[in-house]
Amino acid sequence: MNMLFARQPIFNTENTVVAYEFLYRNEVTDDISNDLEKTVDVLTNVNTFFFDYSIDTSKKMFLNFDRNLLLDNIMDILSPTEHVIEILETVEEEKIIINRLKQLKRAGFRIAIDDYKVGYKNEEFIDLSDYIKVDFMANSVEEIIKLSKREKFKKKILLAEKVENENMHHLAVRLNYKLFQGFYYAKPIVHKGNYISINVKSCLEIIRKLNTPDVTESGERFVDLLKISKYIERDPVLAFKVLRIANSMRANIYIKIDSIQRAVSLLGYEKLNRWLKILLFQEVKTRGKNRDRFNKEVIRTIIIRTSFVENIIQENPNLKEFQGEIILTSMIDMFDILFDMTMKEIVESLDLSGDISDALLNEKGLLYKLLHLLRSYEAGKWEEVDSMCKLLGIDYDKLPEIYLKSVKDSSEIVEDLEKT
Repeated sequence: MNMLFARQPIFNTENTVVAYEFLYRNEVTDDISNDLEKTVDVLTNVNTFFFDYSIDTSKKMFLNFDRNLLLDNIMDILSPTEHVIEILETVEEEKIIINRLKQLKRAGFRIAIDDYKVGYKNEEFIDLSDYIKVDFMANSVEEIIKLSKREKFKKKILLAEKVENENMHHLAVRLNYKLFQGFYYAKPIVHKGNYISINVKSCLEIIRKLNTPDVTESGERFVDLLKISKYIERDPVLAFKVLRIANSMRANIYIKIDSIQRAVSLLGYEKLNRWLKILLFQEVKTRGKNRDRFNKEVIRTIIIRTSFVENIIQENPNLKEFQGEIILTSMIDMFDILFDMTMKEIVESLDLSGDISDALLNEKGLLYKLLHLLRSYEAGKWEEVDSMCKLLGIDYDKLPEIYLKSVKDSSEIVEDLEKT
């Protein structure tokens, strides 16, 4: 299990959690990640490996931003209703930064000043901010009292940061602080999970295709998201991460994801393009770390399996309308092994359609019958395969030929996997 990120709750005066600050964590002893890499890592891991269902993800997320990240167009994938931009103390006042903050404010983002202490010089940042996080460890009691009486602070939300004992807490309450954070209330909770590589080559190819629109006869340019979905399906890990991102950014909770195509459509061209670049950035950063041979074997099986499904459907047009759901079900069926989680956790985290959930958790419905066929074929349970073929109207005698074709169709992707 890899250490992915940590979160520390932020409380209000009624001792209720109203937000979380998400923090970078890494088990590597000689980690030299810069602030940009750290925040990108946190953002990516939160959106692709967030499985703690006791957490209300509707609460605001405070994220640390250095100068480079503030100027980066990563903002395109953030939500003003969900994310608070926390300006690190290393950021200096510049015209370009001030203009950027004004632009973000107009877009609806809220701004927080991190680690505020005596001697803070960036007064324009304070003018633009909504939250002031006063460092209760770096300032003396006298300084905290003095800071809290500043005229500029009267219209700001004061957050007592690094509160470590009861005396600090009572001081913050007496000075009319509205929010509280620190070890006195709760230590950061570390989240772990299996970090598994995406296929860099396929990710680059998808990004290239997203940025090379097709042209109609009338000269109109468009990106075929259906084709893009097919490319994403070839990489099970990338497919999983796209599903998680689509879920985390989905505006309508009543829309259930029943295929990779639906996830891609929900994200749209711009957000998908940006997220793929972020995932690629994270992947390049983590290259050189240990790779688990077992994970590659599982991924290889999923790749061949999805190709097998596509080829079965090609031979059986009556199943065509279920193609997206069948492919997705066949992939997710092995995610519990890949990500070291229970199937219930995976299904709940992806908020899948009822048919897919029933197949994976309750062994019910048409999708389960097809899944049972795949499992039985891979396990060499030929009587079960024959039984499912009769039930589904599939020609049993054609399956060996279809499977060999699927292995051949998948060979290039599998070879790329072996190189990573």
